[in-house]
Amino acid sequence: MNSTDATVRPRRQVRGFTLIEMVVVVMIVGILASAAMPLMALHKRRSQEAELKESLRTLRRAIDAYKQAVDNGDIAKRPDDSGYPPSLDVLVKGVPKLTPGAALAAGKPGDANKPGAAGAAAAPSAANAASSGFSLSPFSTSTGAGSNATTGKAPATIYFLRRLPRDPFADPTVPAAQTWGLRSYASPPNAPAPGADVFDVYSRSESVGLDGVPLREW
Repeated sequence: MNSTDATVRPRRQVRGFTLIEMVVVVMIVGILASAAMPLMALHKRRSQEAELKESLRTLRRAIDAYKQAVDNGDIAKRPDDSGYPPSLDVLVKGVPKLTPGAALAAGKPGDANKPGAAGAAAAPSAANAASSGFSLSPFSTSTGAGSNATTGKAPATIYFLRRLPRDPFADPTVPAAQTWGLRSYASPPNAPAPGADVFDVYSRSESVGLDGVPLREW
């Protein structure tokens, strides 16, 4: 054997995974995945319930703010109205703010153009209003391009929500306002039903929360 052969080192054999080792690895990964999936589902459920609570809180605050604005005289109210918003959309679209000292027409937001919305009380002063250029209706206090006849500015609008939250458990293709169950002021708490106004909202989901309380009762 020459010196060249003596310096040649034996080549290291490359050893791969055996079938048993691969099966064990696959089983371990499967066990970890099966344990993680329920945790992921639980996390998603908790996130949805937290979003539902926040959405209900936001809507109820906006409804109460609307009622407070009516009580403060900032929004027109008919004698037979409860003072709560007629719909959820009005919280986003906004309502005209009444000018202090202005004669008020008896009507809801959006009713100013209906026949008789101004009421019999406004009839005696109609001629004076026409001659002075001042409108008795709080929803048509503008002249020309929408400016107020007294101040020359557009009538102020009160907004209660930037956007309408939706029920996270509802169909995502349904408009946000239609995802909620509505309770009118005239309906009892044990049998909520929609009506002339929106006194409260609730989830339409038939599921039960993680706290054991049905989502409809939150």
